[in-house]
Amino acid sequence: MKAAESGRNSFGYLLDERTAARPYAKKRTRKRERSTLNAAYVIFLAVMCIATVYMCVYFLQLKENITSLNRQNARLQTKLTELQRDNEARYENITNNVDWDYIRDVAINKLNMKYADKDQIIWYNSASDGYVYQYTDVPDKDNG
Repeated sequence: MKAAESGRNSFGYLLDERTAARPYAKKRTRKRERSTLNAAYVIFLAVMCIATVYMCVYFLQLKENITSLNRQNARLQTKLTELQRDNEARYENITNNVDWDYIRDVAINKLNMKYADKDQIIWYNSASDGYVYQYTDVPDKDNG
């Protein structure tokens, strides 16, 4: 005896009157389930595609920002180099135009300055080649 005639499906479950009368009802139900799953899957894929496009656009914007910052950095470095060259040229111009003999003559003859004697010079060792700042009085050789 066939399953549809006994009112049971192939698994032994009872069928209602409509499904028992229609042997293809099970296939239609599966098709509906598949189409429902397919719709959910399509929605999922659409959301993922939109997210992927958004991420690509965001990535391209970040890349453009980095490129723009690199161009700006190059322009600023070029400007800095030009300013340093101008500064060095002006410094050379100033130092070359100074009359050191005139300055020495004015200092010695008009301001009564003189060169320091050897016993007036105190030498200090510095950790760097820069300047040495005096924060306290220099100790006398006799007291120190």
